[in-house]
Amino acid sequence: MPYAQISRQRTALMGAAALMIFYFHVHPMFFSGVPLLGELEDALIYLLVPAADVFLLLSSYGLAHRFARGGFSWRSYAARRIGRTYPALFVGNICYGLALRAGWKWILAAELLLAPFFYGFMPQLWFAPTVLAFSLLAPAYYFHIYAPSKRRARTTALAMLASVALGAALSPWIEADWYYAIFRVPVFLLGFLWGDRAVRGESISRRGLTLLAVLMAVGAAACAADLCGWLPDVLPWQRFLLHLAIAPGAAALASLLLGRLERARAGVARALRAVLTFYGRMSLEFYCVQEAIFIAMQYGDFFAPLRARMPVYLPCFALSTLAGWLLKLACDRLTGRVAAR
Repeated sequence: MPYAQISRQRTALMGAAALMIFYFHVHPMFFSGVPLLGELEDALIYLLVPAADVFLLLSSYGLAHRFARGGFSWRSYAARRIGRTYPALFVGNICYGLALRAGWKWILAAELLLAPFFYGFMPQLWFAPTVLAFSLLAPAYYFHIYAPSKRRARTTALAMLASVALGAALSPWIEADWYYAIFRVPVFLLGFLWGDRAVRGESISRRGLTLLAVLMAVGAAACAADLCGWLPDVLPWQRFLLHLAIAPGAAALASLLLGRLERARAGVARALRAVLTFYGRMSLEFYCVQEAIFIAMQYGDFFAPLRARMPVYLPCFALSTLAGWLLKLACDRLTGRVAAR
């Protein structure tokens, strides 16, 4: 399979990842409290979490294409990345703070990207600042470490190992919530190698695809066993390394399946790709509003009549889709006006 095939499916794959993350955040529990079945259900739901790793892999994959074109300007690049991410994050922080009734101090700290240092890493929209930070640091890695290397696969492997070692060294002094970002660095670095190989016209061999599939299956089984308590706690952050085994195979095999579906069922594939692409294009905005909407609908007084009539999951999905789409239109208009100046 050509690495370039991921380029053709990239936005759709990001949409699939966004929908998986939504279902992880907002999902019914059918076997809660039932011995064994409840644990297995928790494990299966948790296996949606590596969708965030897939998203980061695809993000750096796209950045590698951008950097390879040349004509790079740090100033314009940083302006575009901040303009693409921060407006949605700004609105999301306000919605999230209001839904949690966290107060104006929390909202202000979140808008200044300081909430992790005062209120913990997770009680906020952690993924959007992580994507922004990774993307702003990406040119330094690509142009000063990755691109000058003659053995880029080895450089990538060493950089991934170094990032894991750094995270492990910092682990005694940081809150466990920070693992969610720090141990996503390796998969982000891997995306540059895949994107570069796509630019060079290289392919993943059949043996490579088989290896990725095996790693994904082993990583998913180990991750589920770890969540169920069946795996010994060797390292406090071991589950995030298992994500690294799952995400590359998930991205490659999903791209391969979408490609085969297009050849076998063109009409179905076009419809599926249109839906996934819709969510992929507004994945950030969709993420920034979904949890706030769910908290408001699940616990807010305003939605109490709705909760009395039906579960809130489908209405939450519909409202999150609408809000994410409107926020995407507003952010695009805002960034377009800034770019025009």
